[in-house]
Amino acid sequence: MRARHEELHAVQQTGLFIGTAAVILLSMAAALPRTASAADYDSANGVNGGMLFDKFYATAASAKKAAPKFSNAFGIELSNIAAAGDFHRCKQCHGWDRLGSKGAYISRAPKTGIRPNVSRVNLARAATTDSPEKLFARIASPRNPRPADFDPKTYDPATENPAGDLMPAYGKIFTEAEIWDIVKFLKENAYDTTALYDLKTEGTYPTGSVSYAEIGRDGDAKAGRTIFEDKCADCHGDDGLEIDLGGKSVGQFLRTKAYEVHHKVGLGQLGSSMKPTKLSPEEMKNLYKALTDETAFPGKPAN
Repeated sequence: MRARHEELHAVQQTGLFIGTAAVILLSMAAALPRTASAADYDSANGVNGGMLFDKFYATAASAKKAAPKFSNAFGIELSNIAAAGDFHRCKQCHGWDRLGSKGAYISRAPKTGIRPNVSRVNLARAATTDSPEKLFARIASPRNPRPADFDPKTYDPATENPAGDLMPAYGKIFTEAEIWDIVKFLKENAYDTTALYDLKTEGTYPTGSVSYAEIGRDGDAKAGRTIFEDKCADCHGDDGLEIDLGGKSVGQFLRTKAYEVHHKVGLGQLGSSMKPTKLSPEEMKNLYKALTDETAFPGKPAN
């Protein structure tokens, strides 16, 4: 990766462009930030990138609340962003599992003036195959960015090619360092959900359905229980019933929203006291396996 950066830099400096191939190289270089280097990626904070991916405009009421480090260097009016949050959150279009409309969000239909269509891009695959530089360029300068004057209130998913479905030019929202944080998250800090459970989808977006099997796969439930006791039980209780998660216990939440738990555990629940908990992929799988035990982690009692 460092060699590629040096090659692109040399081409930019010398101005030696020969034929079509050189033009292609020039366009690739122009898509990268001027300060791009291997060090930018290496020094990036993937945990912060995951928080930005979740809800970059979230703020903490106190130092004890989990929140992303977002500089707002471009002076964006955050109240306007928050009022139309789903048009700006990466996770809305790509899903917690990064599988877009082919994953857990296969049934998350758009809503007029509220949220756009889910992306068809398999971001999990792109994060594996694309270089950090390419991911940076795609985030900072999308090929067909959403117009800056787009008003979410005018969004109608029935309209042909609605502007609301286009990706914002995040290069005008995030600093270069913040984009590198997101790239780092996508490539290194995001969990591979195929290792955590089997996802079965039926139908097509946006009216499809999804189900989960083999949650935790071949994980070690005993080891997962130890992780829960050490890192989760103080707040959630030994059986996961202490905190109400939208009418669900921890166990229920995992068993119905397996696609989301890995992100909230690993990157934190923004706006709450739940900070990021660093777990290896194996440890996360063990935790998943433990939480499938409906006796140890029962659901909320019916009213």
